[in-house]
Amino acid sequence: MVYKKNEIKNIVLNYVKELQSRIPVEKIILFGSYAYGKPTKSSDIDIAVVSEKFKKMDDIKRIMLLSDYSRRIKCSVDIDPIGFTEDELAKADYFEIGGEIVEKGVVVYHG
Repeated sequence: MVYKKNEIKNIVLNYVKELQSRIPVEKIILFGSYAYGKPTKSSDIDIAVVSEKFKKMDDIKRIMLLSDYSRRIKCSVDIDPIGFTEDELAKADYFEIGGEIVEKGVVVYHG
């Protein structure tokens, strides 16, 4: 099923609501097919979660935390989150995923 923009935003906001019980979320940036207007039936929701709490976490801890909360959301589409600090995104090279997020992503939540 391909979701509409407002449905995606509601799913992301539900995710933020759950996640904020654990860490402060400064920003959520949608990227990938839903951000670029080319979703298919098999598309997931790709989001960058921006939080300064990630400064004290390695990549594995970030993935585990964000994935745990994405599984808590009751919906028929997968949420694929990646965690960043503001500094990491600011320093991201265009050819890295962070650079793509900065260049093409759409901010759907700003805390």
